[in-house]
Parts: sequence; C-alpha cells; structure tokens
Amino acid sequence: PFNQKTLRASAGSLLRLPFLERGEDWLAAQPLHFFGALPEAGSPPESAPWRDGAVLCIGSEGRGLSPAWRARVE
Repeated sequence: PFNQKTLRASAGSLLRLPFLERGEDWLAAQPLHFFGALPEAGSPPESAPWRDGAVLCIGSEGRGLSPAWRARVE
C-alpha cells in the first residue's frame, strides 16, 4: 500500500488512518463486522450500525469487492 501512486491517490491518508493488510482467510476468521462499499446499495455510510470491530471493505476502483467479499458484508 505504500506505492508512490497509492500514497498520492490517498492524499496521505495511509499515514494517518489505521489499515490492515492481511490475507482474506485470516481476516474473515476474525470476530469482526464487515460492511461493504457497494455502489448499488444506496445507503449512506453514516446509516450503518457502526460498532466496535466494524470493518469497512472497499474493493478496487475497477472491479469493486470480489463476489466472496460481497457475500460477507452486511
């Protein structure tokens, strides 16, 4: 995630916000609540029931979340 283009595109957010880079299997096995950024969902982020252990999953710009992650998110 520290590629120059990635850092520039995030406007430096990678240096200010916590993020985690792990394998999907490890992350899915954790006691967390997954929320997904889906263009067709139509609900604003502030309407989600945020609580401890909440994770916002955002896919790639071109493809979005994978089908496996779409099935996991609330």
